[in-house]
Order: sequence, then C-alpha cells, then structure tokens
Amino acid sequence: MKRNRIYGIIFLSLILSMGLISSSNVSSRTFPCNGYVKEAGTSNPISGAKVDLYVYDFITGWDYIGRRHTDSNGYYSFSSVPIGAREVHISKSGYQSYEGVHQSTIYLETYTYDYIFFGTIRNLVTSQALSGAVAEITCGTKTISDTTDNSGYYCIVFSYSTSGVRTFNMEVSKTGYSTYTDTIIRNYGYEHRNINLKEIRTWLYIEDYGEEAKYLRFEIEEYELSTQYKLVFDVTIEFYYYLNPGFTIQVQRYCPIGNLWIRNWITDDDATDTELPGGLHQVYAHVVEEFYYDKATYYSDWCGVYGGLVKPSTCSRFMEWNLFFK
Repeated sequence: MKRNRIYGIIFLSLILSMGLISSSNVSSRTFPCNGYVKEAGTSNPISGAKVDLYVYDFITGWDYIGRRHTDSNGYYSFSSVPIGAREVHISKSGYQSYEGVHQSTIYLETYTYDYIFFGTIRNLVTSQALSGAVAEITCGTKTISDTTDNSGYYCIVFSYSTSGVRTFNMEVSKTGYSTYTDTIIRNYGYEHRNINLKEIRTWLYIEDYGEEAKYLRFEIEEYELSTQYKLVFDVTIEFYYYLNPGFTIQVQRYCPIGNLWIRNWITDDDATDTELPGGLHQVYAHVVEEFYYDKATYYSDWCGVYGGLVKPSTCSRFMEWNLFFK
C-alpha cells in the first residue's frame, strides 16, 4: 500500500513554508483525526464500520496508526495522530469499501450480491416463444415474478447485502400449459435457464339430448409434471324422468396404465335424485377427480370413458356413452 513519497514531501514542505511548525519538532507534534461515515444517497449514518488510519512519514513512508469502529452516529475519532498525509480505509458488510484521503465525511455506496435468473420460455413441441408466461421465484419470504415478452424472455434479479448459497423455488406458468417447477440452490451470479412448457391436452365432449332433457358433459385435461402425468376428469350427467325408469348409472374410466378400464367409477352413489313439481324427477351427478401416473408406465396417448344408464335386469341401455379422446 506504499504511496509515492513525493506526496508526503510536498505536503510537509507546504507546512514548513507557512511557518506553522519547525522542522525540528515535526515528528513530535500530534493532532486528532475524526470524521463521519454515511450511506451514499440517504446520508444515513453507518454504524460499526471499520476505519483504519494511515499517516505518511517522509522518512518511513505510510505508517499504520490503528483502527476504530463508527458509533451509532457514524462517528469515529483518533487522538494524537502524527502530522502527515492521512489516508483511511473504511469497510462495512453490504457497502463498497473506501480507500483514500481522509475527509470529514465519507459516503459509502451500498454493495449488493445479485442472483440473476434469465432465459427463454418456449412451446415444447413447436419451439415457439411463449409470450405472457409468468416466471415466479421465491427465496424465503421474498417472491419476484416476471412476464415473458414476445421473444419469450424473462429476467428476475434478487439482490442481497451478503453473499452465500441460497435456495430458490421457481415456478413457470401459462394458461393452457403445464406448470414448470424446480428448486435451484446456488451462490450469487447468473443462472441461465431455458424452459419448455407442454400444452395441456384437453378433451371436451358435450351432448344435449334436447326435448328429452338429458345432458352429458365430459372434460379431461392432461398435465405433464416433472416425473408424472396428471389427468383431471370433470364429468356432469343430468337427466329427467316422470316414472322410475329402473336404470342405474354406470360409468367406466380408462386407465392409461396397462390399458385397463376402471369399472363402476361413477354410479348411483354419486348422483342425486330430486323430485320436482308435477312428479318430474331430476338425476344429477358431477364428479371431478385427479389421477397421477408415472411417466415410465404411462400407456397411451388417448383417454376415454364408457358407460351409460343401464337396466340391470336386462342389461339394456337407456343412454350409452363410448367416448375416446385422442
């Protein structure tokens, strides 16, 4: 940390030429050295900052005087400091250090450690950039999100006053697409992550039997997760009758593992039979269920339901569904 001796010689020569001190007692004269340390931009005092003081001697060079810590007002003080050029080194966690000429007030710029996450989000199949996708990252109690632009680009920045390894939970979502989730553990710096989202496959079947007042609605949605597929079945069955038809509801659901059909998935137990004015009855069933399948055993790329209103005594069907969705 040696400085040019000329710096000290010039300073000392000016003092001698002004007659402030004599050359015979230069080394014996001491003066106090004090000042304040504050935050740049806000002028708030910085407490606990380390202040190291150096004084230049034209014979020995830069001499280390000692260290002080600022108080709650950002103030520090050295007593009995030899005459000479003075330099201070000031440091505090979360701030940029200062090394330079002593001044009555020194302002420190805040220092941040940035954790930067960026990349593009695209359609898994077509590679088309997805605009309007929401990337959201959470670390502790802090959550930051960004919405992709027309090029599918997102950028999220977490700033901290200290470095270190932190855990971030990331979620990327867009209407009509499976949600992407991941846990990222890293130190400060850049995380370039391109993400591909898979469209949610939706199968929808609606049939209205008109005057017979029978209604059927099937909706199946397929979501791709990290290691599984999630299928959501949303089924509504509604019909009316005046006399007890002696039929029961029997609906089977296709299971895409092993090419199996799950019998008696929806039955009379899932329906309500309500008597309306005039002796009319309404039978209504609405079932929403989620099923998860490991990708390794996911059997097919289609779904289906099969069933209807069945008369157990004759196995005749009053209303039959045999629906397969690609």
